Amino acid sequence: MEISLASGIPSASDPEYATISIDGETAGSPVFDDVYFSDAGGYLESEHVFIRGNRLPERLRTGNGTEFVIGETGFGTGRNLLVLMKLLRELREQGGTLPEIHFVTMEKFPLRPEDLKKAQGIFRNLSREAGLFQGCYRIAGSGIQTMVPEPGITVHLIIGDVLDISTALRLSRPVDAWFLDGFSPARNPDMWSLPVMRNLFRLSIPGTTLATYTVSGTVRRNLNAAGFATVKVSGCGRKREMTVGEVP
Repeated sequence: MEISLASGIPSASDPEYATISIDGETAGSPVFDDVYFSDAGGYLESEHVFIRGNRLPERLRTGNGTEFVIGETGFGTGRNLLVLMKLLRELREQGGTLPEIHFVTMEKFPLRPEDLKKAQGIFRNLSREAGLFQGCYRIAGSGIQTMVPEPGITVHLIIGDVLDISTALRLSRPVDAWFLDGFSPARNPDMWSLPVMRNLFRLSIPGTTLATYTVSGTVRRNLNAAGFATVKVSGCGRKREMTVGEVP
């Protein structure tokens, strides 16, 4: 798959790194006054919301294409990527041919390698996947950072503002599934704005799915106004509900 940015991403040799605080098994952002994760059920939440919410186990087993594109808003600590990598390993062990995965993720404030390692160290059941990704994690300025943690998956981490990125992003094939995982809409409303959702819709086709932990009325209205059809479904743990959607 070919990926490029048409315009609009300010050039910077050294991006603004995130400030992260780790307390036990919880990682937070002092800037956004929100948590990246609380690992009390965090793995199960990623699996339930993003993997199951996008029906990835079934779709990847039965997919007819040679490539499958997953888009993400809010890379954070990379937990969703690690959970996806674990799923791919399990599916490969079951036999069959999987499509080549392209994981296109956007992040304004990436973690320094040492902070990423500390945060991912909390994910004890993802240690294999964390080691593979940390071995190729490099941030060289703003824009697209391409990494291959293992055969079968390519990570395109794009550093910059989500509106700038989603406006400028050009892909040679559409996104098949979206992980919408920014900080809370109340803490970071710009990530969930209507212009961003319209850009995500532009990068999609009929059948493209999305999943997110939030059931915010504003977020759902923006998604629906952009062209997605959304519904509330059962959430995970203390989150009674979450949102899934699809391009009709």
